[in-house]
Amino acid sequence: MQFDAVMVQLEGDGRSDNPNVTMNLAKYYRSHPKQSLIFIVLAAVLIGLGIDAITAGIENHDDRVLDAQITESRSEMRLVGAQIAQMKDRDFESMAQYIQVYARIGPLVNDYDQKLQRYTDLYRSAEQRDQRKSLIHFWRARLRHQPEVWRDGWKIIDLVRHINEITKKEVSVINDMSNLPESEQLQFWHEEFMPLTAEEHALREQLRKVGQRSSSPSTVQ
Repeated sequence: MQFDAVMVQLEGDGRSDNPNVTMNLAKYYRSHPKQSLIFIVLAAVLIGLGIDAITAGIENHDDRVLDAQITESRSEMRLVGAQIAQMKDRDFESMAQYIQVYARIGPLVNDYDQKLQRYTDLYRSAEQRDQRKSLIHFWRARLRHQPEVWRDGWKIIDLVRHINEITKKEVSVINDMSNLPESEQLQFWHEEFMPLTAEEHALREQLRKVGQRSSSPSTVQ
């Protein structure tokens, strides 16, 4: 076959500056335009597959790094959140206990807030990665972008942030209560603290409902 002859001649003596290679290849392409087109298309496809393989390798590495960061961030949040929840869910026997416990919760809430922000940034990066993959690899059903899943994830993050903000307010209220005479603390607690706990309970109920229908992991305290 003439195409085989051309490929053999392309190898030549192994030197890229062999003038016979260029002349014979050009002559062959002029006399066989269809084969020339097939050769060019085939070369383009092979180059494209090579680029895709390299890109997939880079993406897989980046995916593993990002997934590991998300897992680590989520674990850190759960650890701090569990500490906060354990303190808040105890049975308080006096206003003095509220003051002592919420004084310890304050630094944890600030730490949780920072970890939540890091998780939010990583979650946003993961969503953007998913969108890019959906566009680049649109023929792969497993990579199809699922916006409803990401929307539920953002709802969870937003609810968790609101709950954490309420906890900050609770810490502030208890701190203010500590400056009052004991005779006034109980009334202040009823008027200022209890409405916050009711609001927090309502948000937690919303979070529970969103979490039930979502495949995104909850990061609640």
